[in-house]
Amino acid sequence: MSKAKFKKKIFIIISLFIALIAIGFGINRYNEVQSYNELINAGNKYMDSGKYDEAIALYKQCLNYKQDSNVKDSINFAKSLKQNKIKNSNSSSNNKQNDNSNTNNKSDSKYASNINENNSENQISYIFYKNDRYGFCIEYPNMLKTKLKSPANGDGISLETSDSNAKFTVYGSNNVSNDTSTSIYNDLLKEHPNASYKKKVDNEVVFSWINGDKIVYKDIVVGEGSKNAFTIEYPKDKKDYYNSIVSHLYSSFKTPDVAQSH
Repeated sequence: MSKAKFKKKIFIIISLFIALIAIGFGINRYNEVQSYNELINAGNKYMDSGKYDEAIALYKQCLNYKQDSNVKDSINFAKSLKQNKIKNSNSSSNNKQNDNSNTNNKSDSKYASNINENNSENQISYIFYKNDRYGFCIEYPNMLKTKLKSPANGDGISLETSDSNAKFTVYGSNNVSNDTSTSIYNDLLKEHPNASYKKKVDNEVVFSWINGDKIVYKDIVVGEGSKNAFTIEYPKDKKDYYNSIVSHLYSSFKTPDVAQSH
């Protein structure tokens, strides 16, 4: 065999070896991505069904593949929802014990004192709000006292803290543009491609993103007739403090009349 043919044969062998390594790496990478996505999807399903321990366990497995800040945010959010669920359960037990001494119905009044919760900085009281026009209701923290210009025609309310560091808006609107949860999700994804948290389940879309030194959290429920939504914006350095507040807003947000226009 000539020297030139020998070199050519060696070159072909090396090229094939490199190609096989590349193919093997590609297959392995594909399998990792598939496994990662399956864990994320399974974790999200557990979140939606309120099984927060299972969701946290799966999200933590995701971190073995990639140290993703979005996954870490999902873990923290699941922990805050779990904590809030426990507190609500304890509160419900206490309320049942006090039924004979307290017969006030929060739905009888637009504003009424409701649940107290312990927080790392202080105790937060929640105020019940029901919108007479669109029928949605929510419980928001009592430090949101300063009223801003609210949505028109009785659509909702806008509030902020006394130092203007946190702002909250909840409102309803008729679905004149025939939006769906998919169209809303895609629109928000275009506006905030680097959202730290995003979820779409049935007719509800939840997004959270960074805006300067603030975190913005938005929850939208859409029906054929109308849409209900709330947004809260708060400082990034107060994230731990607001986690339980966000989870309480999320769990207390009830939207029974989105099938109808108003």
